[in-house]
Amino acid sequence: MRQPLDAITGSLPADGDQLLDTLILRAKTLLGKERFTQIHDLAGDTLVDDIRKDLSQFRVNFDHWFSENTLVTGNAVARAVEKLTGNGLMYEKDGPLWLRTTDYGDEKDRVVIRANGNHTYFATDIAYHLDKFERGFDMPSISGVRIIRLYQAGQGFDRRIRPRPRCAHSITGAIRCTVPER
Repeated sequence: MRQPLDAITGSLPADGDQLLDTLILRAKTLLGKERFTQIHDLAGDTLVDDIRKDLSQFRVNFDHWFSENTLVTGNAVARAVEKLTGNGLMYEKDGPLWLRTTDYGDEKDRVVIRANGNHTYFATDIAYHLDKFERGFDMPSISGVRIIRLYQAGQGFDRRIRPRPRCAHSITGAIRCTVPER
């Protein structure tokens, strides 16, 4: 089923999140839901297998692999949003649902649910940290304050990542995030 390139790339939005959403929607439309899901699942499984092999070569093995998709299908994202909303940490402005990350040291509040109803990666990060706390993930603590080590991907990442577990944990207690030097 060949399609002209313009059917996929024509008139794309400049915003990164909107661009990704638009490309995904066009791929779903062109392929149909069933074929899109098959390709999506195959690509995801292939990438994870490659990552496992790469890590194995470095003798890094995990007992448990956690799929981001389980946070969505298991309603962890919805529960996290509900809990944060109940704690007064979420607000709607101009369509999207925002998290008050400035209360936790971020330079600006972050979108959790886009105006189109789709969640952001930020939402799954928060749900992941909340899930870890609820599962009783073994974290070191000092004087009853849990410590989480976060690893940064680039400049400015520290300010954006630190609020995520803090917001998630605001429901259950004190937390301190550390970011190791490169």
